[in-house]
Amino acid sequence: MTGQDRSSVSVLDWGRAAEAERIEVVVASTGADVMDAKLRAARRPPFILAMGTPEVAASIAAELRSRGVEVFVLRHRDLDMLPRAIAARSLAPAIGADDPMYLVDPWRGEGFGLRAKDVFCMVRARVNRSTIGRPEVEIEVNEGWGPDEYSFETISSRKRTVATSDIVDLWSMDWSTARRMPDGLEIPGVRHVRINGDKFNWRATLGQRRGFSDHHNADTLMVMLGEQAGNAALELGFADFRASTEVALKGSSWYMTASGTIVQDQHPAFGFYSAWCAVRHFRRLFDRRR
Repeated sequence: MTGQDRSSVSVLDWGRAAEAERIEVVVASTGADVMDAKLRAARRPPFILAMGTPEVAASIAAELRSRGVEVFVLRHRDLDMLPRAIAARSLAPAIGADDPMYLVDPWRGEGFGLRAKDVFCMVRARVNRSTIGRPEVEIEVNEGWGPDEYSFETISSRKRTVATSDIVDLWSMDWSTARRMPDGLEIPGVRHVRINGDKFNWRATLGQRRGFSDHHNADTLMVMLGEQAGNAALELGFADFRASTEVALKGSSWYMTASGTIVQDQHPAFGFYSAWCAVRHFRRLFDRRR
C-alpha cells in the first residue's frame, strides 16, 4: 500500500490524563510546539498522533507508554504484506454446516467458504466520492429599451455530485496458509473480503431480513455476523478517524483532473483505516496467545 519505510504512532486511549497533561505528553513525546500540541491533545482516540521512521516512532511510543497512554505502532511497509480485498458479489449461507459459514461468490476468481468464527475484524463505513464538474459558462443576452440596446450577463456554474458507498470489510484468518513460529505458535494467514453495497446481492445473504437501502442492509449484516463471529472486533469509527488524523490528507483531499473536474475520494483513506484496524486486532489476538 505504501512501500515507504515509515511508521505511525496512534493514540488508542489517553488513560487518566487531563487535557493539560495531554498537551505536556504530546510536547514531550513528539517535540511539537504548544499550539500544535493543543490541537493534537484535543482529538478523540483513536487517531494517528505522529509519523516518522520506525526508530522515531518507537521512541515516541516509548515516551507515551511511560506516561500511561495506550498506543499502537504500525509500520506502513507491513501493509504491503496484506492481501488485496476480494470483492464479493454475494455471501450465501452454507446450509447444513456445523458452524455458521458462508459461500463467498467473488466478482473475480473462484468461490470459497468463509467460517464466521474465523472472522476477527469487521469494518463498516459510509464512504463518499465527490466531484465538482468543469465550469459551464452561459451567456445571457438582455434586451434594453432601445432597438440597439443590449446587455450581456455571464453565468458560470459547476455541477456537484456525491456518490456514497456502504462498505463492510471482513478480515478473517486463513488457516490454509498458516505458518508455525519458533515458539510453536501457529499463525494463520489473512483473508480480506470486501462487501460494497452498490455491487452486492443482499437478498442472497440476508433473505427476508433484507431492507430497502444499502445502509440498512450493511447494518443488518454487521449485527448478524457480529453475533455469529463471537469475538470479532467491530469497527465503525472511520468518519471520526478520518476527520481527526493526518491520514485525512492521504488520498481523500480535493484534487483536480486533467479535464478540470475536482474530485474528493475517501476510498483510499478507508482502505488505510480498514488495514490499520485489521493489523491492530490481529496482533492483539495473537499476542494474547503467546
